[in-house]
Amino acid sequence: MVGMEQWAEIRRLVLVEQRSQRQVAKSLGLARDTVARALALDAPARYERAPVVSRLDPFKEWICEQLIADPAIQPLRLREMAIELECIARSEPSRASGSSRSAPAVKAG
Repeated sequence: MVGMEQWAEIRRLVLVEQRSQRQVAKSLGLARDTVARALALDAPARYERAPVVSRLDPFKEWICEQLIADPAIQPLRLREMAIELECIARSEPSRASGSSRSAPAVKAG
């Protein structure tokens, strides 16, 4: 299929400059069927990727429960995923800038 720029060029040549589809196909080096298909479209064709299913999908709910139940769990990627899934509040401090070890809690008193 043709890209957005080529689609616009085909439409301009045929609809504005009143060239024949055969002339446009020859000048752009395209098949006449391709030119006809491009003219039939109201908008340029778009590539849309099918949604990807993760092997982790069946376990996401369980992971969220575990991370909520035990905030001391360390793996950063699991925490990032939980934030993406919105099962942990985004206000939780990020560990991305620090080391993976947590500092001991100091009680004020």
